[in-house]
Amino acid sequence: RLASHKNTVVILEKNHEKVVSAQNDGFLVLTFDSALLHTYHTMQLDFNTQVNSVILLHESDVLNVYTALTIRELSKSIPLLSILEKSENRRKLTLAGIDEIVYTQELVGLMSKEISGKPVAFEVIHALRSENGGVIIEEIILDAAMARHFFEVECQELFQKRLIILGLYRGEMKKFLFNPDVRMVVDEGDIAIVIGTRTLINEFKALLHKKVRR
Repeated sequence: RLASHKNTVVILEKNHEKVVSAQNDGFLVLTFDSALLHTYHTMQLDFNTQVNSVILLHESDVLNVYTALTIRELSKSIPLLSILEKSENRRKLTLAGIDEIVYTQELVGLMSKEISGKPVAFEVIHALRSENGGVIIEEIILDAAMARHFFEVECQELFQKRLIILGLYRGEMKKFLFNPDVRMVVDEGDIAIVIGTRTLINEFKALLHKKVRR
């Protein structure tokens, strides 16, 4: 979404496979360790004049904390956003100077609460997850154009019987809308929860972006 709005996105990543993957997706990637002061001195980066915000996406709370502490040595005011892997580490991230924290399990919890009263839906999801290893559940954050064309794309024959739209999560309302009707108005910032094979979901997202480009 940042890139689609003409923002310059720079990724720091020391894992070679992830570097290649991000480059293939069209991102500018630098092979650096984001937790080291040496990295930013080498880049000659001024956070206060050259950076709008930093998003910490390590799959480890410890690494996100180290990176936050390093960046806070260079800038006390740059906005830091981070994912949270384990809820008990939330305070550590806050003390490290991280401004906004996203804990994905909170979204899962809201979904579980909604589904708990719908035993048939729960059984369907359980069957999909346990009997078909190729099926995944994925979140798709919708910008304005993607939201406008969401059900138009979803109703195409390719997806109608093979892709399940579990629901839409509305962050501002903190509400999960289970099994949304195709006549429902989808808003910018909504998060669509979809179930399908990786290939099918990737095709769905590609067509959504194609609609956006048009």
